[in-house]
Amino acid sequence: MSEPENKRRLSAILAADMVGYTRLMEADEDGTLNAWRLARTKIIEPAIASHHGRIVKLTGDGFLAEFSAVTDAMHCALALQTNLAGGDLVFRMSVNLGDVVEEAGDIYGEGVNIAARLEGIADPGGICLSASVYEQVKNRLKCDFEDRGKQQLKHVAEPIGVFAICPGGGNAKVHKPNAPGTTADKPSIAALPFDNLSGDVKQEYFSDGMAEDIITALSRLRGFFVTARNSSFAYKGQSPDVRAVAKDLGVRYVLEGSVRKSGKRVRITAQLIDGESGNHIWAERYDRKLDDIFDLQDKITLTVVGAIEPELGRAERERARHTPTENLAAWESYQRGLWHLYRFGKADISEAIQLFKRAGEMDANFAAPFASLSYAHASNFIRGFSTDPAEELNNAHSTAQKALLLDPSDALAHWSVGTVCIFRRDHAAAVESLFNSIELNPSFAMAHAQLGCALCMSARYDECFEQFDQADRLGSKDPMIWLSVMGRAFAHFFSKDYETAATWAKKAASIPSAPLWTRAAYCAALCKSGRQAGAAAIRDEILGIKPDFSLAFVRRTAPFAEAQTNQFIAALKEAGLPAA
Repeated sequence: MSEPENKRRLSAILAADMVGYTRLMEADEDGTLNAWRLARTKIIEPAIASHHGRIVKLTGDGFLAEFSAVTDAMHCALALQTNLAGGDLVFRMSVNLGDVVEEAGDIYGEGVNIAARLEGIADPGGICLSASVYEQVKNRLKCDFEDRGKQQLKHVAEPIGVFAICPGGGNAKVHKPNAPGTTADKPSIAALPFDNLSGDVKQEYFSDGMAEDIITALSRLRGFFVTARNSSFAYKGQSPDVRAVAKDLGVRYVLEGSVRKSGKRVRITAQLIDGESGNHIWAERYDRKLDDIFDLQDKITLTVVGAIEPELGRAERERARHTPTENLAAWESYQRGLWHLYRFGKADISEAIQLFKRAGEMDANFAAPFASLSYAHASNFIRGFSTDPAEELNNAHSTAQKALLLDPSDALAHWSVGTVCIFRRDHAAAVESLFNSIELNPSFAMAHAQLGCALCMSARYDECFEQFDQADRLGSKDPMIWLSVMGRAFAHFFSKDYETAATWAKKAASIPSAPLWTRAAYCAALCKSGRQAGAAAIRDEILGIKPDFSLAFVRRTAPFAEAQTNQFIAALKEAGLPAA
């Protein structure tokens, strides 16, 4: 018997599901239930009611809501993700427009099924919408849309056009993953479920939680597209060929790993693999005590993601370096620019500037080239390569601001603003920007290092060493690791611990890509610790590399607070550095 005609209707369906619900319940069942109850009563239910919708049903870790207007559903989803951001709970959400059938207050049908499947492939804190919804709202919402193409959803006969949406200001923009010359040329990665080698199925939640946390953390890296959890976890319990997985999921890199728990210890392994060749790019093993399993999980996640990011960057820079110039798209131009920038020579920085500008011209909505262009200008300023230092610093400031305007959620953009603030001697603003960068990407090693420098220049020495320690843990292979080493040298110097300052400055100066300032720090520390002959030798080495390095140059370009600059210059003067 068919359903009565008045029970079938076209509706906009909003589906939502909590990220990491099982892990949260294992860690703190009462706290999770209380947070879920508060989220419903304080945020979810009022938002749905104010957008003219109704909650159809609540699940243990999510809900289904119905709206008569698709714009109401989308505005509600955006409001929910915005108001839930920063809280204890994170949700995946989706919106679909389709036929539903009502029965006993519940709704069924393909419209509901598609909404549920779309929610499963949404990013944590993000929203997936069907092509039918996108067509209705694309000119009505100020959002960034990412076209993720047609996807075959489980138990849905035909492939569905899928878009992802990010809450925020600005005009609506669409990024198409396969369009040449856009940010969608950025690399993609899938994190497979970690194998549980403990021989105890009760430990499955830990290995699953490990992979899920890494997926969530990787999704915060703006330079990479990360396959959603449900797509990756389709391979759970299998031993697939990584190259086949990469092809099936359409990704460039695959992360896989295992967890073995024995008594009070746990061993976690992870390896990053090139999906095309099957070659290992990076692998690491972590042996830890199992004092607090969830605290350990958080620390390992941070460490793994911190290690993966520079390795992915290195692989991408090499890939771009071997791409013919005429074939360079925006992403490749950006990556080749980074390859030149990280060599830190005058000619290389000049080439990097041109490549970053080219990437920005090819994709005007791509924030990263403008952030890196800012740092290239700042590098010219601080290394003394510019004929017009004031103009160079102005260029660094304007391009950093442009990057931030393009993408306020980009950790690199906040980092570039913070870096320029250091060179402009606005240390309070630098600290604020760099804290924002770390909040957006806690595994960003160089944000911790640069924050350490900003805190050092604010005479907050105890705090700065904490940031340098974190940078070293996360970024041991970062091409700018000299930043935290040099920062330590200056922090000890300004604290008048000259022997320790000399040790760190010597180490910093031995890093090939480090600036001449590391040798200046070494010279000053040697002088103040009574080793005049050594200081004179380093002074002569500095002048051999840069004959115009002088007290006037230090006064003009040093990013330190005034008292610190005076202390530094006094030591260099004592070491015999020329006045001008």
